[in-house]
Amino acid sequence: MKTIKKWMAYFMAVLMLCSMSQVRVLAEDALPTADTPKITEFKIQGVKGTVDDQQQKINVAGLPCNTDLTSLTAEVTCDPADAIVRFDPLKPSADDGQKKLEQGNALQTEDFSVPRICNVEYQGQINSYTVTVSTLSHAGDPATCTNDSVCKTCGMLLEEKWGHDLLAATCTEKAKCQRSGCSYTEPALGHDLSKATCTEPARCQREGCDYTEGEALGHDLSKATCTEPARCQREGCDYTEGEALGHDLSKATCTELARCQREGCDYAEGEALGHNLSKATCTEPARCRREGCDYTEGKAIGHDLSKATCTEAAKCQREGCHYTEGKPLGHDMNAWTVTKKSTTTEKGEQARNCKRCDYRETELIERLSRKVDAGKNQIADLRTDINYPLDETITFHLYGAGQDNTEPVDGDTRYVPESWKIENQFDWRETDGESGFQIHKAGFYKVMASFRQQKFESGTWQNTDQTDIKEVTIKAGTEAQREEQARKDAAKKAAKTGDTSQMFVYILLLLVAAGLAVFVIARNKKKQQ
Repeated sequence: MKTIKKWMAYFMAVLMLCSMSQVRVLAEDALPTADTPKITEFKIQGVKGTVDDQQQKINVAGLPCNTDLTSLTAEVTCDPADAIVRFDPLKPSADDGQKKLEQGNALQTEDFSVPRICNVEYQGQINSYTVTVSTLSHAGDPATCTNDSVCKTCGMLLEEKWGHDLLAATCTEKAKCQRSGCSYTEPALGHDLSKATCTEPARCQREGCDYTEGEALGHDLSKATCTEPARCQREGCDYTEGEALGHDLSKATCTELARCQREGCDYAEGEALGHNLSKATCTEPARCRREGCDYTEGKAIGHDLSKATCTEAAKCQREGCHYTEGKPLGHDMNAWTVTKKSTTTEKGEQARNCKRCDYRETELIERLSRKVDAGKNQIADLRTDINYPLDETITFHLYGAGQDNTEPVDGDTRYVPESWKIENQFDWRETDGESGFQIHKAGFYKVMASFRQQKFESGTWQNTDQTDIKEVTIKAGTEAQREEQARKDAAKKAAKTGDTSQMFVYILLLLVAAGLAVFVIARNKKKQQ
């Protein structure tokens, strides 16, 4: 009898646990979503910034004046505490999305010389702040003629000493510094007198000084001649007055020399010029080129013609003559000969030669077209042997066979990424080859990608009606998370479809238990009687 009661107690406990489990599942499904995350404290080098949640701005001011703003580390506190913080990159790169920190840790070194965008993320909710960082101004005495200006806080040289700005000394005045508050001077120069000349008294030679002493001496002139002007005869004076009279020469001619016509001067110059003959040309005889002389000698030479070639007409070979006759013959080319056959990777070449000259023409022959294998299409960067964490971005790349063909020819084919989807999660999405997603529920997910075949025709890639589908199944969450999620999904499904089979079993078990209890009580009373 005790054994039966014991088993009845166990049985009732199991029923209670099953009922409580169902209540807990329904409660978990009804939990509210997370609030928008916030930054509650932002510090750099111990200086706390002002966080303005309404304007979404953070201002950190008052860092030391010698702080290098291009290399600083921030300490961030968030609400909730396990929110993720990351900075937008200054320049896009493949790994910028991985630069993050957990609450309470310092970020890696960042450049705050310009405003930066700081993102805080929690359970899919993202809040962005604009972070501005500034330093204190340098403080130091102004520079002077003899002293540098140095920051009293960090010792940085703000401005070098100026040196004296001297007003130049004169014969009678000292050189003085013109800067306000400076009394520095240098001695006066005194006069630097020159000797008196025919035209000038003794004079100070310093620029800006007009001091003179005594009077000018005056010139002692000789008479001018045909070859000499009137000249001062004082030693050291080269003054001349007027010009030499010069010879009054008649003009020399081809047959007469030039002669001075002044009375008493028998100067004659040179010789008769003689004829200045040009060279005879193809169309002109040799001719005297002197003005007023019409002398000619001999006859025109006539043209000396070369033979016409493939590229030039018959041409006069005499220097300076540009006469041509007829037209160029033009090249007489042989037939094209293939010198290098085309392949699918290299262009071929053909050549031909002129029959009359050494002219040669070559031209490229297009390479043979390439047909790619759809089996080389791939979904890269997704692994089937690991468990991907929930709520983190998973990125992958799609590579189409032949999409790296940068020099296509007519007939080439290739595959390019067209779209992708996660089966039973959402429909096809367009892609340029790089995509990403987040998974919030543990389980198995099939990532599918579609590649479109293209054919190069008439200078462009054109889509064909052929596509290729690739797929990869990944695991999200740990094995325990997947089992728990499967149990939750089964419970939800039962609640939504009105499945009462489990409830009927519970009621049946309760009735059986009640019947056994009545039987045991009745039997005990009968034994007592």
